[in-house]
Amino acid sequence: MYGLGIRIGYYLQWSGGLLAAWICPREVPTLRLTRTLFVASTFLALLTQVPEPGNLEVVEIYITLLFTFGSGLYLLPIFIWRLVTKGDPRKDPSRFPKAGPTSNAYNYSYGVLLVAVLSFQIWFWATRVDALKEKSCVQYGFLFTKIVLHSKDFKILNLVYSSVVLLLVVGTCFVRPFLRLCRKGNSKSTDLEVESTQYSHTLVLYYRTIDTVFKVLVACIIVTATELCIHWNAIPNVNSIDSVGQTIPLVISIGTVVHMLYISWQDTRNSSNNTSFSRPRGEHHAEAWHHMPRMEMD
Repeated sequence: MYGLGIRIGYYLQWSGGLLAAWICPREVPTLRLTRTLFVASTFLALLTQVPEPGNLEVVEIYITLLFTFGSGLYLLPIFIWRLVTKGDPRKDPSRFPKAGPTSNAYNYSYGVLLVAVLSFQIWFWATRVDALKEKSCVQYGFLFTKIVLHSKDFKILNLVYSSVVLLLVVGTCFVRPFLRLCRKGNSKSTDLEVESTQYSHTLVLYYRTIDTVFKVLVACIIVTATELCIHWNAIPNVNSIDSVGQTIPLVISIGTVVHMLYISWQDTRNSSNNTSFSRPRGEHHAEAWHHMPRMEMD
């Protein structure tokens, strides 16, 4: 579940999504869907392996969870940014997606997946990690340095973070839409006034750049954490591509990224040949303030 082919596949999906948001936005939905299916299949495989005793070491579950929810770390810099800006919705970089809004069906489906992953993470940190206390060997996790995986502070930190994000996801994806539906028809609200605000192209570009920097930073942290955990725990036989299970996700990821680059090149060539073509550079609308910041790498 975290062999070299799968790891490179994830890394290509993340980098491809970040790049596509800038050079080929219309390909972002395809990359986003592919990445979500990657996460769902990895999480499903994890669920089938965990009940069998001896199948997976605790650190192996930890590494797999970095893939299934590592992008959720994106919420950390966003929350810090919101604290610095005192919660001003007009200064929230997560409200200006370059690829456009996602469908409600995708949002709810992805929300259900996140709830499942976060619930599993809470169980993992609350119960499964304690199994390491009975082992003589030490397993390590990543917190910008090598840290004992079952240390009390690391366990509490992950439990608190997973619980807070779970509440945010449930509240934003399921409870809040229900409450808004119940009070539909009321007079104008602050949220609606904020949603209708228009922004200049320069300001939107500024916030989109900040948002991308946050996501690149998170992606680099996940990659570093994954590779260092494999190295620190001396996990064998995970740095080769010698099976179908490693080749398929690698080829799919390479194919989707190459396709995105080809479409981008084709669009650039067509636009340069068409002198009447011009991109709109007027005012832009932001996503609703009450929406959950996207945790996908795009």
